[in-house]
Amino acid sequence: MIRHLDIIVGAQFGSEAKGHITAQINRARRNHPNHTPNRATIRVAGPNAGHSAQGNIDQKIWALRTIPITAVVDPTCDLILAAGSEIDIDVLEDEITRLDQAGYHVSDRLLISEQATILEPHHKQAETTADLTGKIGSTGKGIGAARAARLMRQANIARDNTYTRQWTTPDPVHRLLASHTTWDVIIEGTQGYGLGLHSGHYPHCTSSNTRAIDFLAMAGLNPWDHRIARTDTWLVARTYPIRVAGNSGPLNGELDWADLNEMSNGYIQPERTTVTQKIRRIGEWDQDLVIGAYEANGGDIDNPTNPNVHIILSFLDYIDPTVANSADLTSEIYTWLDRFAEEICPPAAVTTGPDTIVWLRDLPTI
Repeated sequence: MIRHLDIIVGAQFGSEAKGHITAQINRARRNHPNHTPNRATIRVAGPNAGHSAQGNIDQKIWALRTIPITAVVDPTCDLILAAGSEIDIDVLEDEITRLDQAGYHVSDRLLISEQATILEPHHKQAETTADLTGKIGSTGKGIGAARAARLMRQANIARDNTYTRQWTTPDPVHRLLASHTTWDVIIEGTQGYGLGLHSGHYPHCTSSNTRAIDFLAMAGLNPWDHRIARTDTWLVARTYPIRVAGNSGPLNGELDWADLNEMSNGYIQPERTTVTQKIRRIGEWDQDLVIGAYEANGGDIDNPTNPNVHIILSFLDYIDPTVANSADLTSEIYTWLDRFAEEICPPAAVTTGPDTIVWLRDLPTI
C-alpha cells in the first residue's frame, strides 16, 4: 500500500529545482513523526536533463540523469525506473558505477521495469540528422526517436538488454501497491509544463506531456487506486523562468544575464544546463504560464482550495539576494508572496538556495 504519493512537476520550461524539491519532500516525509521506514522514488521519462541535490555521504552536489536523485539523499530509499522511462545504458552504467564507488550502494536498491525503453545510439543519430537541436532547441539525446521507435514496435526494452536485465522485474510499482507494509513514494517528474507536447508551444516542445497525470501514466499508477491513501502534486515554479540555449521557443520578457547581474550587484550569474553546460536563456515571471500549469495539474485559481495541489516557489534569492540560503524572509519577499497568493494561490514553500527550503504551511499528511 502507498500511504503518501508525492508527484514533483515543473511549472515552466524545466530547471525549476525539481531535484531540490524531490530531496526536500523526501527529507520532510522521513523526518515526520508518523513516518514509514519504507520509501521509494520513481523516475520517469528519459535522460535529457539532470536533477541535482547534495549527497548525504560526501556533501557533494550530484547531477543525475537517470537514477532518481533521492539515491544520494536517502540511503534507504528504493530506486525505481518505471515502464515509461527511456534508458541510455552508458548514462545508467556511469551513474551506478560512480554512486556505488561513493558508497551509495545504488546497485543494491535499484529496480527497473522490464518494459522500460532502451535508448540506443541510432536514436541520437536520428535526431542529429533531423537537426532537432538547431530547429527547436532539442537536447538531442535521442528520447523522441526512441519513443517513436517504441510506437512503431521497433524499440528494445530493458528485459532484452544484458546490462539492465539484472535489475528488471515485471512491475516494480505494483510491488509497492501489493505490499502488506505502507510506503511513501515520490514520482520524480522531468522537464516542465511549458515543454509539454500539447501545452501550446509546439513544435518547441518535448515528445510527451509533462503534467502529474502524465507522470502517473509513465509510472504505471492509477490515481484512483484504493491502495493509494493520499496523492499530492507539487508544482515547482521559479521566479525567473529559463529555457535551454538556442532556438528553443518563445520566452516571455527575455532578459540579459548581464542586466540581471548588475541589478543584483553581482549575485545573479549566468546559469548553465546540467548536462550540456550551455548558458540558459532567462525571462521575466510569466504568470499566465504558471496559471496554465496550475490548472492543468488540478488547481483552480477561482477556487484555490484543492488540498492536494501545491505550488513551491524557487529562486526567491533572485528577488532579494539578501535572503540567499536563509530561512529569514524580508519584507520585499513577503510582498512578492502576498501578490502571488492573491493572484494564484498561497504557496506551500519557497527556496532561497540550493539546499534551503522555507515551509509556509505544514506538510500534508494522514
